[in-house]
Amino acid sequence: MSLDRFIELARPFLTKVDIDVSDKNYLRAVLSIVKEKVKLLSDVSEWTRYFFVEDYEFDPAA
Repeated sequence: MSLDRFIELARPFLTKVDIDVSDKNYLRAVLSIVKEKVKLLSDVSEWTRYFFVEDYEFDPAA
């Protein structure tokens, strides 16, 4: 699947979980990184969330 088609199909899954997809260049860059890893479009938000949020979960003991 082309990157353009992947972006088109992934966009609704990202907006559904309130990920801002307004910056088309940034969205393209992020999705180009994860495109080969995402097996189901419903998983795209899990693969990309950390690129769009600042409230990271972390383990202080790690």
